[in-house]
Amino acid sequence: MTEEGPEVVKKSSTVEEDKCIPLPGFKRNNFFFGKLLTVNDFKTEQKFFVDKIRLINRLIFGAGVIAGLKVSDASDLAEGSIRVEKGIVLDFCGREIIVPNPVDILVEDELKKKDIELVDGPNELYVYVKYASCYSDLVPKALESATCQEQDCYSRITEGYEIGITKDKPNPDEPDNLVCDEWDDLINDPENPEVYDFLINRPLDCFEDRVIVLAKITVLKSGDSISLSTVNNAVGVNLNKRRLVYSNEILYKLIECLKLVDIKKLQDEDNQLAIKDAALEQKIENLEKLYEELYRIVMEHVGKVAPRIDGINWVHDTTFREPDQWLKATNKGFTIHFTEKMVTEKINSKTLSLTLEKTTIESNKTISIQKIEMPIGAIKSSADNKQISFAPDSRGFEYNQYFGEGLKSLISEKPTKLRLIIQLRGDFIFSEKREICLDGNYLRGTKLDGKSTTGNGTEGGLFESWISLELKESPVNVNIQPTEAYLTATPNPLGIGQKLTLSVQVMPKPPDGEIFHGLKLEITKPDGAVDTQEFESDKIGMGYSSFTPTIPGTYTVNFSYGGEEFTSTSVRYQACKVGPISFTAQEEPVSVLIADYNLPFLEAKLKGEEINDEQLRTRIADAELNTDDLEKMDRALANAELSSVKVLAEAETRDVMKTLRVSEAEAMKLIKTAKAIRG
Repeated sequence: MTEEGPEVVKKSSTVEEDKCIPLPGFKRNNFFFGKLLTVNDFKTEQKFFVDKIRLINRLIFGAGVIAGLKVSDASDLAEGSIRVEKGIVLDFCGREIIVPNPVDILVEDELKKKDIELVDGPNELYVYVKYASCYSDLVPKALESATCQEQDCYSRITEGYEIGITKDKPNPDEPDNLVCDEWDDLINDPENPEVYDFLINRPLDCFEDRVIVLAKITVLKSGDSISLSTVNNAVGVNLNKRRLVYSNEILYKLIECLKLVDIKKLQDEDNQLAIKDAALEQKIENLEKLYEELYRIVMEHVGKVAPRIDGINWVHDTTFREPDQWLKATNKGFTIHFTEKMVTEKINSKTLSLTLEKTTIESNKTISIQKIEMPIGAIKSSADNKQISFAPDSRGFEYNQYFGEGLKSLISEKPTKLRLIIQLRGDFIFSEKREICLDGNYLRGTKLDGKSTTGNGTEGGLFESWISLELKESPVNVNIQPTEAYLTATPNPLGIGQKLTLSVQVMPKPPDGEIFHGLKLEITKPDGAVDTQEFESDKIGMGYSSFTPTIPGTYTVNFSYGGEEFTSTSVRYQACKVGPISFTAQEEPVSVLIADYNLPFLEAKLKGEEINDEQLRTRIADAELNTDDLEKMDRALANAELSSVKVLAEAETRDVMKTLRVSEAEAMKLIKTAKAIRG
């Protein structure tokens, strides 16, 4: 079956120009001034590049699915239908096959087209994809002598695909996995050149008729009816798995996984022996060497994926408003984590630097910028050489002035901004396993936590990040606002594994359009361990967090706000704190009512709707509402336009989105919760 799109391949065929050539001879144009260009010259130009790309694809990357093309049961659309998701494939000729949109196939229709007969009971069928192309885009010919015989000639070759179903096993001539046959020989005698014959003598042929198997499906036939039983995307042909084309990075990760499994298995076997087996230990050593060689082949000969930075312990481009916040961030030191082991001896004062940029401001204008190179203390590396830790050298005068007690004197000077710039020169820092530099360019996001990395795909480059402190004088026209902190923990007591809601508030509320930053909770567990949570308030100065106790006993909670200045209103809110308060966690779970939570708006508005506690508890249980649902409902009801739960339950989604400034999904969830409470 062929999917019709903007350009349509109407039959499962391939034009002559796209036929597979095992080892094409390469000839390219030699242009010179005055050369007469003909159709043959332009075809030669295209053929040179197309054939080279396909040869590289076929002999280096192989054939298989690069991404996508999952086959699934689509019987909800029509009985006996399957869906093939969009994706991309390399075929056995090195040609790219792109399926741009999902394709729905009615299995019965496809079988009738190919005259495939099924027997009563289960039938195993294969879903495949193959390359197809055709001539397209008719245009009038300009000359009567054109090679095209018709009045209009095709001006394009459109590449497409064919997705089909077959009962016969596809690719019967596809060889078995020779690597598996030679694996033991590679482990036992990696120096023997004969074991590499299967690599040297691999076929150079291309196979026009081979297809890429996507899945094996089981179809049940009963009389004239056909239904889909199972869809297995993991099953291919011969290799008993779907053919895949792996990226270099995935290959490396697979090698690491195999290494851990294979070597650990042998090591466990060796450790269980009363007398050490020299042959087994030699096999373990050979296996480790072999994996290192595989790593080298994948990462150096196939392609280079440079090491990158995937973790830092600060938030990039953070601006602190209070000296205490700055001192805490800089005194704890900085940590950089890499995606692989590095030669950490190369990370020194020449490749790692801390630069302090001091900007003095007067009348909202910059009057001076001073840059100071900060000495770095000892640079420590982790045991696995995948992480370094460092901090400004505490022995220098500059340290005390900007990272110690001397910082306080800056407050009395002119308005000042400090920016600490951290730089790591990737061009001079190498992987421990291979001669390849750190890819340090392009810091994605503000915090690297293992889910994102640096890198632009090129070796080397400068890793650069910074944090800032803005110190401002307190002129006469800046108002000092005293603050008070409030903290509640509900329900109390509660059972282990139940969720505790921690509600905080700083009064008075922040200026219009502003929120409080740097709200901090410290929860001390019965065993003395401390759990710290930092977050921001909402626009009325309230903040919510949660905690789930894991051990029985008495817990204590402290809340603090570090204070900050809001330049929009020239008001400095002072720091405040409250606590400790305590709560008790017990072994058995506790049944709680709405009154046990700190949900003042929900509780107040329920009183006027004649819903008692028993009704409310039943409705919450039936709708499987959790604490988060109730807290979000409470915040929504704080809005004056929502006078009751009934009003919210009967509101239109778009009106809730506009009133509360929430997404469509959040608005729909709030309405659903309100309807559940209303019953």
